[in-house]
Amino acid sequence: MTSPPPPAPSSLSMTGSSADRLRRYQVLAMLYLAQGVPCYVLVAAVPPILRQQGVSRATIGMLSLLLLPLALKFLWAPLIERFRPLPLGPRRAWILPTQLGSAACVLGLGMIQPTDIPALVVIALALILLTSTQDIATDGYAVLSLRPEERPTGNAIQGGAVAASVLVGGTLSLVLYQHIGWRATMTVMAGLTLLPLLVLPLMHEDAAPPLARPRPSLRRFMARLEAVSMLGLALFYRASEGLVKTMEGPYLVDAGMPLDWIGYLSGAAAATAGLGGSALAALSMRRRGAHGRIRDRATGGADRPPMAVLF
Repeated sequence: MTSPPPPAPSSLSMTGSSADRLRRYQVLAMLYLAQGVPCYVLVAAVPPILRQQGVSRATIGMLSLLLLPLALKFLWAPLIERFRPLPLGPRRAWILPTQLGSAACVLGLGMIQPTDIPALVVIALALILLTSTQDIATDGYAVLSLRPEERPTGNAIQGGAVAASVLVGGTLSLVLYQHIGWRATMTVMAGLTLLPLLVLPLMHEDAAPPLARPRPSLRRFMARLEAVSMLGLALFYRASEGLVKTMEGPYLVDAGMPLDWIGYLSGAAAATAGLGGSALAALSMRRRGAHGRIRDRATGGADRPPMAVLF
């Protein structure tokens, strides 16, 4: 016996018009970009800079453990649903302070030397916790604002925003660092982190009627049959992605590649495999449905090989 799919969400000012749909897609793109830019500053730009400054690969590899909150954020996700730190919409109340905090952390990176590892660890951990919490609120908005038939496109927008985040947070940071130095680069990145907040007035979540749904509960989620496969996929993928992404830059530095070329290489991968994978995932979800895709990932579906080859 399988658990039934979750009911369709109540509308968050969804009129069904093309203009309203475009507005919601634009909001999601900017929100996912907002959380991705500071994250990829830390993951894609900082490690090769540290290696160029003489920090050991072992130390850089240990820093990748700071990414674990991205995979463990489900532990405090129910609290994000229950409480509001500001008198705004339920998701904006979290997105605004966490994004401001993320920008402050990126700016704080510019106030220290990149080789000051203890200070870097403290700032990086705060940054990852803030971006993880912002992601919880953004995902909640995506689930409630998109109709079931719009979610494959919304998922592709999320993947495309992540690829764009690599280009901005990773490639642009490394190129700027080569020309204007550490502090100026972090200042620019902090400013870019704040720009997506301009879409917050377009979220329109305050107009939503109250949702008659159970109180968010981690225990209730773990009781679902697909919970283990979903968490296993998230944990193993996120952990391996963080380790690989953190170490690829330092190894390229050791191979003699300039930092700006490392940025170009990372950006090219994001613009091809990242955007292409997002498009293929959207097409696959339209054909099979989200729940079918989860089951296929758990049991080895027939259409997994093309995705694996692209990856």
